[in-house]
Amino acid sequence: MLKGWYYKNPNSQEIGPITALDLKQLAQKGVIQGETLVKMGDGNWVKALSMPGLPLSMSKPVPKIEAVPPPLSIPTDRHEEEDEEENEEYQKPKKTKKNKSSKKNTKKAFFGWQKGLVAAGLVLLIATSGIIAWLAFSGQEKWMEYYNKGQEATDKKQHGIAIQHYTDAIKHNKKYLDAYLVRGDSYIETKEYDKAIVDFTMAIELNSTDYKGYYRRAKAYTIQKEPKKAIHDYTKTITYKPDFYKAYINRAEAYLKTNSPQQAADDCNHLINSYNYDSEIYLLRGDAYCQLKESEKGMKDYDRIIKLNPKNDKAYVKRGIEKAKSAVNPIGNINSAWADFTKAIEINPDNFDAYIGRADEFRKKNMVQEALNDINKLIEIDPRSAKPLVCRAMSYVDLKQYAKAMYDINEAKKIEPKNASILWISSLIYEELKQFDMALFEINEAIKIDNTNEQFYFQRAHVFKSLGKLKDANADLERAENLKKGSPP
Repeated sequence: MLKGWYYKNPNSQEIGPITALDLKQLAQKGVIQGETLVKMGDGNWVKALSMPGLPLSMSKPVPKIEAVPPPLSIPTDRHEEEDEEENEEYQKPKKTKKNKSSKKNTKKAFFGWQKGLVAAGLVLLIATSGIIAWLAFSGQEKWMEYYNKGQEATDKKQHGIAIQHYTDAIKHNKKYLDAYLVRGDSYIETKEYDKAIVDFTMAIELNSTDYKGYYRRAKAYTIQKEPKKAIHDYTKTITYKPDFYKAYINRAEAYLKTNSPQQAADDCNHLINSYNYDSEIYLLRGDAYCQLKESEKGMKDYDRIIKLNPKNDKAYVKRGIEKAKSAVNPIGNINSAWADFTKAIEINPDNFDAYIGRADEFRKKNMVQEALNDINKLIEIDPRSAKPLVCRAMSYVDLKQYAKAMYDINEAKKIEPKNASILWISSLIYEELKQFDMALFEINEAIKIDNTNEQFYFQRAHVFKSLGKLKDANADLERAENLKKGSPP
């Protein structure tokens, strides 16, 4: 939608874009009334009466200064003037009537003076009100000017400058919801996620039934790896906009990150029943089924995507990961996981997860150098990712180069200090080095972060056994078996 102002009266189409000056003039002429809906650009519709300083028809226009009369003399009464013209006796009254006439004139003059004073006060009041209204509207034009400048800077990807303009707009109008939304968007672009969340929260406070604030805040929480908070806000988004397709997709992804695959599958099934085919939905549902340990259903979803779109590299990777869990998975076999990862790389040479999967397959077959080649390619693609460092560390473990392995795993921990899987692998390396106390410390930290992974309990049981703590080891083995069966630890 073009920038500018839009308005629509009840039972009529929206009109625009128009300038702020046009908007003011239409309000003065009575075309825009209090109940008229008004908005700027893609913003929210609001009633004109809620806009500060907009000179609606109920308000009188600002009077010109010259319209204020000069200092008032005592006015004469209209009926008194008629008496003077028609009655000569009034000009030459008798003495006996003079006192009465004098009192009468004094009384009329007094009340006439009062009326004049009231009239003057009203004129001044109207003038003052008009000036105040004009100043308010001028202030409104000021925040609109800053807002538009912010939009122009955003279009040019000058996000720091945009933030300054949006901040100035908010200073002039602290209740303009869209200014908080777009400033929050700019903070996302500058990676100031906490500030973005503050702005989206303010937008929600201004209008708690507008889905846009919830949706944006959910995305910010997702970036900050807080999926539970994101789920709450995506749910609110869907409450106020039930047909918001992307909110369901994002919530399903968040459910998978919180080990809630059934809820993720439910969201996917809702979308599949409500919309046409979309590969993203089937990918997510396949992931949900695999997380539910319903591998056959998951594989069917991946097969469906590949059949409909043979160039979907993500589907090959997902299917390859599931195939890799099979004990019978020979390198070079057309039906193997290795073949799916290789196909994904052919389609997309920068597919990060395909290299991860294929490197892992090479490692399983003791093809360590081939694995290292894929991992080094990963580091070229994304030098700040922890995943390739972890994979390379495991390859160095295979080569019994533990110093190199520990270096890579420590670098990975710097990138993702709260990643439980990295801590688990760190524990494995310390165990290989016979440093059992450090191995125990690392696996304890991993379990603090995620107490639902049976592999972590198997690893701790192994460390306890190495430390001679057989009772603790047996307790962890029991917890691990319970988790495998789907029971709590």
